[in-house]
Amino acid sequence: MTKTPWNFSKMNYDGSCVDCTWPSPDKLFTIKYSDVKEIVTNYPLTARSVLMHQNEEILLHIDAGGPPVWSADSKFFALPIWLYNEHGYVQRIGIGCIEEMNFKISTEYFKVMQLLSIDGDTVKLIESPNLKAKERILKINELDFYETVHLKETV
Repeated sequence: MTKTPWNFSKMNYDGSCVDCTWPSPDKLFTIKYSDVKEIVTNYPLTARSVLMHQNEEILLHIDAGGPPVWSADSKFFALPIWLYNEHGYVQRIGIGCIEEMNFKISTEYFKVMQLLSIDGDTVKLIESPNLKAKERILKINELDFYETVHLKETV
């Protein structure tokens, strides 16, 4: 089954999730989701997300969408970040860099995103995957970021 923003994690009745971990290709890091819920009825999922390394958990965001993507070399990851503003629910993209141990959140707003891939230069995604789908390629060095989370030095 393809994982989409609507089904990237199975929820238990108590709000916990069944398949909420997304390991890096080298298995050294994992993005883990908890408290998974729908934004509103029939909307994509949101959750608290953390970056795990060994026994440490580093909070990425309390309203992350999914599913996240990792680069093939395990150096980069990306995940959608939910927010509510005058346009309703929108997303920004969060880009993590393991080598620099940071997580940056873009200023640009997106409709629902389904991330396809990331490498050191670009993020590929489908915006509005269910209606009027638009494939986009974002150049990371051309994005503006409003927030940078410095992750604990764990490597």
